Amino acid sequence: VVVQNGDVYLSARVGGMHRDGYVNFYSDGVFLARADVRDGMSSLGMSASTLGGWGSHTISAEFFGANGTATGRSQNAQVMVVAPTTMELVVSTRASILGSAVTLSARLTGNNPTGTVVFYSEWNQPVGSAIVHDGVATLTTRDMPQGGDFRWFAQYSGDVNNASSSDGSTYYYPLKGTVKPVTTITTLTTDVAQT
Repeated sequence: VVVQNGDVYLSARVGGMHRDGYVNFYSDGVFLARADVRDGMSSLGMSASTLGGWGSHTISAEFFGANGTATGRSQNAQVMVVAPTTMELVVSTRASILGSAVTLSARLTGNNPTGTVVFYSEWNQPVGSAIVHDGVATLTTRDMPQGGDFRWFAQYSGDVNNASSSDGSTYYYPLKGTVKPVTTITTLTTDVAQT
């Protein structure tokens, strides 16, 4: 599996006595590139988008000897190209009373993302998970600390068409929210009878 905007490396090992020549690489039968054979190996790197759009692609290689005649063909290999995703974590409120509900929404972009988003507390403890519907996963929780600043995180699992990470550096997307303890005011009223 490779992300569409990522890199893919193809290699072919050439056996036998006559290993001078080059290899043509193909994706779904369409010529991609040519690479010379050195020490029985031919390899090249390219952008995954060169293979074609999202989905499964059949990769093959064909060896041509030094005289330019085709002398061998590889078995097919399958490569799945998935869409990159981005996630925005939105917290329903920046300040809340301790124990009140907070709604966490993970908004995803990609190739019609499906799957699951797991939400985490500041201590990397899972708070819950939600299924992605129409690019959004939503969870309502009351799992908050005793007060002060608090950080939420979310992780998207990816699916057959979408990568699990969008920024390449982290799977977590933080947004700070403040949780305030409940303030209670008690008023005492008495009636004094006059005699």
